[in-house]
Amino acid sequence: MNSYLASAPKISLVLVLAFCAACTHLPPAGSIASAPVAAVGEDADPRSSVMRTANAIAQGEAALRSDQADSLMRAAQILAAVGARPADSNADNLADTWAQIASRQNPQLVAPIYRGRLLGPAYKSGTITGNGSIVIEQLFLAGKKATVALVPAAASKLTIHVKNGNGEPICVKPKVKEKASCQWLPVFTDRFEIRVQNQSQTNVKYHLVLN
Repeated sequence: MNSYLASAPKISLVLVLAFCAACTHLPPAGSIASAPVAAVGEDADPRSSVMRTANAIAQGEAALRSDQADSLMRAAQILAAVGARPADSNADNLADTWAQIASRQNPQLVAPIYRGRLLGPAYKSGTITGNGSIVIEQLFLAGKKATVALVPAAASKLTIHVKNGNGEPICVKPKVKEKASCQWLPVFTDRFEIRVQNQSQTNVKYHLVLN
């Protein structure tokens, strides 16, 4: 019994030294990976319906500026085929409007035929004043790929910012001249803030495409 008591302090000391030795092998602060709190955006897949819509809108705007009826009608046909529609039910449908303009310029052109396709991407159109900005909140579902594309009607200096509900940045695309996109996978179902800023002194017409 006395020999056990005499050896107890030595055993405790050995345990303490072993514990302290293990402490020296802990990874430095900040090196342990933490669970992601926000998705990171990247360029959208060019084959996606959002980008097909964005490309058609860019084509249509270019055709309007150059009075190219054939190109304008093709843009209208693509929008109709994809099922793109205005987010605001009271706004002009670009496929209808552009098809009418192209038909007046060239009566031989055939307007797109609607066959009751499922709804495709939605687009919002508007004008941003010089040095102004617009903010849109959009709900995206967790686990479902979210895609946003910005299409200025003409060469411009628009910047698009996307943030999640906690204000964490998803992506930033500065000085968009033709078009830009952002695609990410939301970690949680959330309302995301989409801000478009006009960094020029002139008014800029824009189209924002969302899935």
